[in-house]
Amino acid sequence: MGATYDGVIRDDSSRPLGYVDMSFSITEEGFNNAMNTINAWQQNTPNWSLNNNCINFLLDVLTASGADTSNLNMDDWRTNGWLDPRKIFDCLRQNGGTIRE
Repeated sequence: MGATYDGVIRDDSSRPLGYVDMSFSITEEGFNNAMNTINAWQQNTPNWSLNNNCINFLLDVLTASGADTSNLNMDDWRTNGWLDPRKIFDCLRQNGGTIRE
């Protein structure tokens, strides 16, 4: 599966390429579920690799929150079977996300 790297959860908001900021309406229960998922990743951060990266983290948190992501067409987020950060960046931007640089 290729190389793996020690996993780290950090604030990437100052990345040179920027990031997409997108908001979802969720319930209090969804918020708590999302926070529990974030805390679980912080306590047991998996190694990063092509098949486990920041996009897996994003999807786990979104799924836990119960956010309505039906407009995002996540089936198009893959390149050669791998979750593709560029495709996700573009999808979020095209569906109301705001680019932060």
